[in-house]
Amino acid sequence: GDDTPVKGASKKYLVDTNTTITKAFHITVKQMNGSVIYVKGKMHIGSNNTLDGVTIVVANGGEVIIHGETNLTTYGRFIVLPGGKITGDDYSSLTVTNGSKCYNAGTIEYKGKLDTNGSDFYNCGTVKVNELDNKVNTGKLTNFGKIYVENNNSAANAHNSEVINGCYFKATGNVGLGSLKMLKNSRLDVGGQLYVPGNGLYG
Repeated sequence: GDDTPVKGASKKYLVDTNTTITKAFHITVKQMNGSVIYVKGKMHIGSNNTLDGVTIVVANGGEVIIHGETNLTTYGRFIVLPGGKITGDDYSSLTVTNGSKCYNAGTIEYKGKLDTNGSDFYNCGTVKVNELDNKVNTGKLTNFGKIYVENNNSAANAHNSEVINGCYFKATGNVGLGSLKMLKNSRLDVGGQLYVPGNGLYG
């Protein structure tokens, strides 16, 4: 619809308020590539799905539910506006496999993995996932909201990008960060080992 905040997309799709796509769908046709999906209602995304060049915008009151593994490729990205949500089944994963900028001002919460993989990710909402990864050092995580993670397994799986923490970041287990900048009045709680193998800790 015309109310989507993303301009210039060749195709726009709207999941309207009080509408639920109950059957988890897979995008397998090239006609969807490069499109914007603006979610005001609820949209289920099927497992092992690749959304090529698709921007998902989750509006206030909207919810995207992922099942299994979802990959956003070729400049695909997610934008969660205040009041929007991304949730999912246990052990689900959402991976952005490119350098597009992602944004969360709502809630991302599921027992699984969020991997921004070289992309810049700006969070001013709430993120609650088991594993938060970015193994490519070209990306940057900027946090002015709240992030809760369990771990990212080991130093080998460290979140290698630059991390700028301006609010609250909590890891209940081991966590790896490429570099870390702590801004005034920010806080980082780590229950296990903190790995900073890149440019080091500064603030």
